Amino acid sequence: MEETHPEENEFVDFSIEALKNSLRFTTESIRSEGGAGLERGSTESAIEDIDADEDVEEDVRTSDKPYKRKLRKILRWLKICLLVLYWVLFTALLWKQPDVVLSNAVIYVPENSTRDFYMPKGSGDDAVEVVVRGPFQKHSKEREEDLEDTEHILTIGVMYLNDESEIVSVSDEWYLEIVKAELIESAPVQKRMHVFALHSEIHGKKGQLLIRFETKLKLPLPLSLQYQSNAVGVNVGVMCAGGILLFTTILLFTQPLNRTLTAMISSTMAIGVLAYFHKRPSLEFIMEWIDVETMMLIFSMGIIVGIFAETGIHDYLALWAYKLSNGHIWPLINCTCLLLLFSNLCWDSVTTVMLICPIVLRLTELMQLNPLPFLKCVIIVTNLSGAIMPYGVNSGGFKSEKEFFEEMGITELTFIAHLLVGILLAMAVSYMYLRIMFINSAKMQFKENAEVERLRRVIKLMKHTAKGISEYSKDESAMKSVVINKVHTLRHQLRRLGKMPQPPKNYEEILESYQTKYRIHNNVLLAQCCCVLFFVMALSLSRFAQNFYLTVGWTTMLGAILILILIDREDLESILHRIEWTTIIFFAAFFVFTRALSMMGLFDFLQIRTQQTIMNLDEEHRLWVSILILLWVSGLGSAILNNKPVSTMLNH
Repeated sequence: MEETHPEENEFVDFSIEALKNSLRFTTESIRSEGGAGLERGSTESAIEDIDADEDVEEDVRTSDKPYKRKLRKILRWLKICLLVLYWVLFTALLWKQPDVVLSNAVIYVPENSTRDFYMPKGSGDDAVEVVVRGPFQKHSKEREEDLEDTEHILTIGVMYLNDESEIVSVSDEWYLEIVKAELIESAPVQKRMHVFALHSEIHGKKGQLLIRFETKLKLPLPLSLQYQSNAVGVNVGVMCAGGILLFTTILLFTQPLNRTLTAMISSTMAIGVLAYFHKRPSLEFIMEWIDVETMMLIFSMGIIVGIFAETGIHDYLALWAYKLSNGHIWPLINCTCLLLLFSNLCWDSVTTVMLICPIVLRLTELMQLNPLPFLKCVIIVTNLSGAIMPYGVNSGGFKSEKEFFEEMGITELTFIAHLLVGILLAMAVSYMYLRIMFINSAKMQFKENAEVERLRRVIKLMKHTAKGISEYSKDESAMKSVVINKVHTLRHQLRRLGKMPQPPKNYEEILESYQTKYRIHNNVLLAQCCCVLFFVMALSLSRFAQNFYLTVGWTTMLGAILILILIDREDLESILHRIEWTTIIFFAAFFVFTRALSMMGLFDFLQIRTQQTIMNLDEEHRLWVSILILLWVSGLGSAILNNKPVSTMLNH
C-alpha cells in the first residue's frame, strides 16, 4: 500500500483533472507509441506492479523494517474490515426501515381558549415530534422568560389521559410568538419543529396522548400540524449523534480515508441511525438539506477557472509576480496576501481561492518551493479577509436573513465597520506567527532536489490518471497502456536523477528560462474570459443594491454559461472533467451530515445547555461568555469539519 501524507494527497488531487484533460491522443498516435503492447486486462496488474515498486522504494527511503511493512498491511486490512462492518450495519438499517411519513392534520385554535388534538393510542413512547406551520414571527423567541407580549403567544404541550380520565401534563411547554392580529391572514407561513421529551413516569405505558394548543389571541388561529409519536428520545438521540460526530472527527484527524469518502460514510451512517429510530427522511427531503448555492458556486467556478487556465494567464501572472518580488519569498507572500484581501471585497472566499490558488501553484513551481507552506498563508488570509464581508463565508445565510438584519439595523457597512478592526488585528497576529514559523526560508523549499519532487508528483498524477481511465473500448485500453508505459519511463528517470542532484538555478537564470515559456497563449480567449470575470465581479458588487435578487451561486452560474457560449466548443466533456467533483460531493455529504445530527437533537441540546450556562452567569458577563463560546465553537468546528457546514449549523 502506498503511504502518502494527507497534504500531498490534497495537492495531487488538485491537479488530477487537469492532467486527464491533457492526455488527448488519437488512435493512430496511441498505437504508434506502442500502446497496444499491454493487452486489455493486463493494465491493472501493471498498475499493481508500479504500486509494489513504489512501496519498496518508500521502505528503502524511510529505512522501514520488514515488521513495519507487515504492521501497515495488518492495519490496512483492519481498517477495511471495520468499515465494511459499519457499511453492513447502516445498510441493514436502511433496508429494514421505510421512509418516515408524518401524520398530517389541519386544526384551528379558538379565540382565547385551548384546543386538544388527540393522537392515536401508542405503546408508551419516550418522545413526540411536532411540526407546526402557522403565522409565526420569523425569528420568534421560544422561552417564556424572553416573551414580553403574552397575548400573541401560542403555548404547546403534550398531555396524557390516565385511567382516571384525568389529563396531566407529561412534557415541558413550548412557546411560539404569533404575528399581530391584523397580520394573521397576510403573514407568510412559518415552519417550527420541536421534540417533546415525555416524563419518565409514562414510559412504557399504553395510553392516550394529546397535544394541547393554548392562546390568548382574540380571534381563531389556523394551524397545520404534523406529528410522530415514536420519535427518538432526546438523550438517546444526543448520545448517538455525539458518537457519530466523534467517529467522524477521528477519521478526519487521522485521515485513513479520503475526506470525501469520510463525509459520505458519516452522512450515510447518520441517516441509518435516523432510520433505526423510525425517522428516516425521504430522498426528496434529504435533497432540501443540501446548500445548492455552494454547489452552484463550486461547479461554475470550476468551469470558469478551467477555461481561464487555457489562456496562459496563470503562467504570465506568476512570472510577473516573480519579477516584482525579485525572486524573494516573503515580498511575494506579502503581495499575494494583499491581492487576496482586495479580492475578497469583490468575491466570496471560495471564488477567491479558486482564482488565486492556480497562480500560487505556478509560483511555487517557478521558484522551486514546497507549495504547502505557501498555501497555508493563502488559506489563513482568505478565511480572515473573507470574514470582513457579510457575503464572504456564508453568502446564502446573510441573503436569506437580510430582512432580519435590516430590522435590527445591521447593514453591510455596519457589518464591515464592526469587524474590520478585529480582523486586521487577527491578520497582523497571524502574519507574525507565520513569519516566526517560517523564519528560516529553507523550510519552504523541498528537502530533496526540486526536479526529483516534480517527477514524484508527475508519477502520482500519471498513476491516478491511469486508474481513472476505463477500458470500455480498445482505444481507451491503448490510452491506458501509454500512460502506464510513461509511468515506467518516469520512474526510471527518477532513479537516475536521485543519484545525480543538480544545484538550483539563480534568479537571473530562472527568469531568462521562463521568459519565453510563461506567456499568454490565446489572446482572444483571454479577452472573453476577462469579460466574463468583469461580468461576475460587477454582479457581485451589485448585491449591495436594493432591488437585486441574484445570489452568488446564480451570478457565477450565469458567468459559466456565458463563457461556454463565447468559446463555442462541442467537446463539453473535457471541460466538465476539470470540475472538482470530490469537493462538491464533500460539501453535499457534510450538509446532509449536519442536518441529520440536527434531527437527532444534538444542536438543540447544545443550544439549551449553552443558554442555561449563560443565563446562570451575572448579567454583565453574559455577552463576553456568549462571544467566547461562539468563537471557540465556530473555530474548532471549522477546523474539524469545514466553514460551510459549520456556518449552516450555527445559523440553525
